[in-house]
Amino acid sequence: MDSVLPASIGVRFHKTKLEDLAKNDKFFRAFLAVSPKPFQGVYRCSLLKLAVELGVKPYNVPKILYSIQHSGNGEISYEVDHESFVLELNGIPSPKQIMPLANAMIESTRQIESALVQKLNCMYFVARKVSMPTVDSMLKKENMNEEGAKMYFDFSRQLNDLINIYFSIEREVEMEVQIAGSEEERNLMMPLLYIDSHREKAGLESQIKKVLKEYHHGSTSN
Repeated sequence: MDSVLPASIGVRFHKTKLEDLAKNDKFFRAFLAVSPKPFQGVYRCSLLKLAVELGVKPYNVPKILYSIQHSGNGEISYEVDHESFVLELNGIPSPKQIMPLANAMIESTRQIESALVQKLNCMYFVARKVSMPTVDSMLKKENMNEEGAKMYFDFSRQLNDLINIYFSIEREVEMEVQIAGSEEERNLMMPLLYIDSHREKAGLESQIKKVLKEYHHGSTSN
């Protein structure tokens, strides 16, 4: 594994045309060589193709772009999308190794994706525990409590505890449960996050049951 980088980059030129910049700059000359015609003013290309054209490691390309954008000239702005895993093969695998290697790569990628989803869920759980759905509901709760300001200190202390728990987790498969507090609490928070109205909750539960029923009915039919 070489790095985790965006699959493509998009660049918008503000002051000088790409063709003019390419005359005197190696980076823009390489970018022009691998970038197709712009769409709505944005030139887009594969990060790996650009790295090969420049003769640099892929992880150096974002550094170069960042340096150019923050040079103070205001020549470009850029965006990145679709994170990808950059693998460096040290040897050509034999035909017998291709399928096992592909399966191992798929399995590892799925594990990484699962961990990313769990981390995102943990962010939702933390937000649910240490915040309120709206400013109005927060102020209402503050006014109902004689020690309203204490609510914010409690949130702050709880957030600090959750951060410490998160960074002390050793098994990623248990991440969601440890942040949520229990499996039951995790299951309650995940589908009904920030839905405080009983009517909205009942409506959502009904929709979820309907979707699951239709899904299972279709699976049985197939």
